[in-house]
Amino acid sequence: MLKQISIFAENKKGMLQSVTGILARENINIMGSVTNDSAEYGIIRMVVSDPQRALEALLAETRQRLRLLDTARAQLRKDESTMEYSVTLKNLPQRRAACVRMTLPSYEAEHQLWQVMARETAPLSLRLEEPCLCSVTYYDGEYREREVDAEAQKTVRGDYPDTEHVRFRTLPAVTFASATFRGPYDKIRAANAAVAAWVRDNGYAFDGPAFNIYHVNPSETDDPEEYVTEVCYPVKKRA
Repeated sequence: MLKQISIFAENKKGMLQSVTGILARENINIMGSVTNDSAEYGIIRMVVSDPQRALEALLAETRQRLRLLDTARAQLRKDESTMEYSVTLKNLPQRRAACVRMTLPSYEAEHQLWQVMARETAPLSLRLEEPCLCSVTYYDGEYREREVDAEAQKTVRGDYPDTEHVRFRTLPAVTFASATFRGPYDKIRAANAAVAAWVRDNGYAFDGPAFNIYHVNPSETDDPEEYVTEVCYPVKKRA
């Protein structure tokens, strides 16, 4: 007894050819067919040599197309998130800085660096560079859930004696790609992704530990929407 399969499909050029091509690929013979359509959709009715295998092949093809659609949507969301950030290439000259390097329990504990910096430099009456750059450099080279090796750096004028945890040193000049954003720190991950994509797409390679410059930080405002942060990655031209 012959069995008929029915396929609900969009009414557009090439759709019938796509269906028959899938069946031909699986060596399934079409013994007869009829199509009923409307302006947008139609029903393709077929009598085939192996109805069960025909349905499985069409279902597998549909699932594959859905996976490709989901992948495209995910990539689009990613591209939209990185498009929010303008990435630029900059040069930072050699500079003198007060530095505190510690191993932190997590990135959220970064404030501990600044607490130590403030406590131990308070008696020194530091003369700050203008503009003063407050930054944190991350030495691990990759994201870590805990035990984060980080160093707070604050640019100063003049020389001062080292303290228990604060070291005064000259930081080298650096070329870096950066993205600046305004708002809370939960935007940092998207800004990182934007810079990484720019580096990949513009012929550069990473050339040192990443750092963040805090142009407007919690010591200057209580409103996270007013924070201004610059995510920075040292780079060099790929050979």
